[in-house]
Amino acid sequence: MQNDKEIFGSNVRKHRISQNLTQEALGDLAGMQQPAVGKIERGEANTTIQNMSKLSEALGVTMSELFRAPEQDAISAYLPDLNLKQLPEAKKQLT
Repeated sequence: MQNDKEIFGSNVRKHRISQNLTQEALGDLAGMQQPAVGKIERGEANTTIQNMSKLSEALGVTMSELFRAPEQDAISAYLPDLNLKQLPEAKKQLT
């Protein structure tokens, strides 16, 4: 299970990549250095609310989006041992 720093960092990375930004470019937009952005993305750094706000503004997303945990497949939550990726599409339908 990911901790808050890892979730935040993973979401920063996801949004940065989706916008075709390098860590350096995101750092420039947020007024931060690239090594700091890298540490945040890897969940290695504690950062300030101000830096979190700067990153969310630079990425054009809310801070709450950056703290949102990845959603788990609803069926997998109830049947964790079932690998849905191996099932044919027709068998994935709930009745």
